[in-house]
Amino acid sequence: MFGAVAVGGPILAGFTGARVAYVELKAPGRGVPTVWTPNKHEKTQWEKLRLLPNVLYTDGALWAVFRDGELVGQIARLNGDIRKASDKLAPLDGEFARVLSDFLLWKPNSPRNIHQLVRAVAGLCKLLRSEVIETIGREHRGEEKPKIFTKLSADWRKLLFTGLTYEDRGAAQGVPSVRPQSSPLALLSPGRLHRRSSW
Repeated sequence: MFGAVAVGGPILAGFTGARVAYVELKAPGRGVPTVWTPNKHEKTQWEKLRLLPNVLYTDGALWAVFRDGELVGQIARLNGDIRKASDKLAPLDGEFARVLSDFLLWKPNSPRNIHQLVRAVAGLCKLLRSEVIETIGREHRGEEKPKIFTKLSADWRKLLFTGLTYEDRGAAQGVPSVRPQSSPLALLSPGRLHRRSSW
């Protein structure tokens, strides 16, 4: 059984058992990575999406699967303009079926050692850390309520860093300006994971 839930606007997170996949839907004509002219927002968004293990990226006409930022196979194309082709819209060749199959039937490889485990989770930790920091920033600006992460950050600071002072920016992000490597958020840093991969 395959399900999908909305996450952050046009991004869909799908799940099949323990497998997780992501779909990025763009406006017609925006293209897909490797054959596009991205704007600033798309570049920033792609820096996050490229950290994910299984992404279906499409503008309706072009369809592609990416794994950890790498294109899988060829980009599939539909024959016709999706805005006016109606029922005449059809795949140009067999690549469309292959793209959907690769995406939906993807199975993650199980890590066999600590190095492979670090590589498997480092990108996801980096993405999670940036999302938490961005959410805390929106909470401080009053754009999100309730302030779940702000409260959690304050609890961590009170529990783990009693009396520790913060720079304005560090406090806004929930990251201490002194010994940032000890911050709970910093524990999600892929760089830290790599440095401690000899455990």
